[in-house]
Amino acid sequence: MSKQETYISFIIDQLQSGNVERGKVLATFGKKWQTGVRSFDRYWKEANERHIEAQNKLQKEKDDIYIEAEKEALKMGLKSKHERMLELQAMLSPDYRVQEVAGIANGMPVWVDRPLQPNEVKGIHAELSKMAGEYAPAKVESKMDISGGKITIE
Repeated sequence: MSKQETYISFIIDQLQSGNVERGKVLATFGKKWQTGVRSFDRYWKEANERHIEAQNKLQKEKDDIYIEAEKEALKMGLKSKHERMLELQAMLSPDYRVQEVAGIANGMPVWVDRPLQPNEVKGIHAELSKMAGEYAPAKVESKMDISGGKITIE
């Protein structure tokens, strides 16, 4: 590997590790190699172009995987969150009925239609609220008083 490729690879490694500020990378680069700022800028430009190209390829791969997963979910008939919420809301209509076994006659189950019980309606409301994110935790700010004890402010 040539010197230039070594420099560019080093800069790309820095970019991939989250060190994306030119000045910080230049400082790290300068400790390792003694090159001029103009030379570093050339390597910096090339490394950034390669890094962006690699990121774009990675994003395209992620998009392709996501699209394939969505296609498979569609093929399997999985319902979206919105569709599930609509079904739950339809269950809350007054004319919605549930079938259940009322007894057995002549060895066969006897089915009857009944309205939802209040606890079932409550459960549906709770599930819809969870799906809508209404049970998010409350933010509580806490401060210390002079003696070091906690004071909780809501």
